[in-house]
Amino acid sequence: MTGPRKGAAPSTVVCALCAALSVLPAVPAQEKARPAPDTPEARALRQEQVKLKELLALLARHSEKYNAALLLFVCEETLIRSEFDGSSGRRQSEDARKYDYVLDRGPSGEVVERRRPLGARGVGSPVDPPAKVPEPFLWSLLFTPRYQRLYNFRLAGQEVAHFRLATVIEFDAILPFVDGSQITQWSGRAYVDSETLDLLRIDAEPSGQQLRLDAALDDYRRAPRFIGIPLRRRPRAHQHQVQFDYERESLRLPSLAITRHYVTADGEVRNLKSQVMQIFSDYRFFRVETDEALKEIRNSVAR
Repeated sequence: MTGPRKGAAPSTVVCALCAALSVLPAVPAQEKARPAPDTPEARALRQEQVKLKELLALLARHSEKYNAALLLFVCEETLIRSEFDGSSGRRQSEDARKYDYVLDRGPSGEVVERRRPLGARGVGSPVDPPAKVPEPFLWSLLFTPRYQRLYNFRLAGQEVAHFRLATVIEFDAILPFVDGSQITQWSGRAYVDSETLDLLRIDAEPSGQQLRLDAALDDYRRAPRFIGIPLRRRPRAHQHQVQFDYERESLRLPSLAITRHYVTADGEVRNLKSQVMQIFSDYRFFRVETDEALKEIRNSVAR
């Protein structure tokens, strides 16, 4: 293409420019979004997402009855702490104690556990809570709106759990693992009764545990050794399980919680180092009209 001649009239220049621009491809004002792929896999994924959304909405409403009962019960707890030899796996020590157990609100509104030695009168001596163990009852609130926003959920099929058909929901915590004292630091699988929507079991481990273990194992293998002994501590792994077998007041409540702490030797080999077992029984609920009695019990149970 030759440019306009020198001294050409302005109208000739304009016509030449218009002719040049007319051959350029048109640029749309806003590119239309591409439609989602219409493959069997894509359709199945969309259907699963819709099903999960509907299920989470149902579970959110169902969980409110557990939220309402959070501070309205007292039960008995058998707390068993065990220590094991990290190499042989043999039990080294075990301590079993029984307590009156109740949940209460802390100074900042957080849920705290209070314990009193079973059979004690008045205010008991302060009881140290089990280290790195979340309150088992709080798992009943996993699907409340407050906690749902702190997890990513996925459907994982159906299985039989505790002789009931369960819908399995995988959950990944958004928050990092710090000390394990809060349920929001754990990821795992929730087994939900397909008929009643009550929790049947929780299997959990610290969020991001496998990635941290892989990195820690690499550091452990590369660590300097003294007379063949590594100068770095073996990596730790944790597991947490809660079973909901106690039925009372149309609720399904925690009956057993087990938290295990392992030392890892190599790869998938894990040796049990310590264990905390909590056995719950004899749940007693208090109505609104007996709130003063509940308040008296709370005041007598030591933190």
